[in-house]
Amino acid sequence: MYVVNTARPSAHSLELAWCLTETKMSYDVEGMILAGEAIRPFCAPAAAAPMAPPRAALSASDLRAALVGGTFQLDFARMTIEPGGVATIESSSDLDVDRWQITDDGQFCRTWNVWDRGRPRCYRLYGEGETFALHAVDRWGVVKLRRMNP
Repeated sequence: MYVVNTARPSAHSLELAWCLTETKMSYDVEGMILAGEAIRPFCAPAAAAPMAPPRAALSASDLRAALVGGTFQLDFARMTIEPGGVATIESSSDLDVDRWQITDDGQFCRTWNVWDRGRPRCYRLYGEGETFALHAVDRWGVVKLRRMNP
C-alpha cells in the first residue's frame, strides 16, 4: 500500500499517485486457471452421500397429543392451544384469539381474529419432544414452536 503525503506533495509523490490511478491491470485468465489446477485439481464429483429418509409429518392423533393443552414459545410470542378449538397468542405488545382445528389428514389449521388479517392457514407439523416446526401448506414459511409446559 502506498501513502501519498498530501500536505506537501513532491514531484515524485504526484507522479506515483498518477501511476497508481492510471495503471490498467490485465489478467491472463487461462494462466490463472492452469495455476489453480496445479495447486488443486478441479473437484471431482463426490460419491452420492446417503440421504436421510424424508421426515413424516405428525398424524392427526399425534398432533392432538402434542399441541392440545400446551403453551409454546415462538420467536416473537407465546401461544396457548386450549382444548375446544380456542388458542391465544401474546407478544410484548399484542394479544389475539383464534379458532383452531386438526383435520383428518393431519393439518393444524388456525384463523386469528386480528393477526395475519384473519386468514385461515393450515400447517403440517414436524418434530418431536419439546420442539416443533409448523410448515405452512399454502405458502413458504416455517414457524418454530418450543413447548413451555412439558
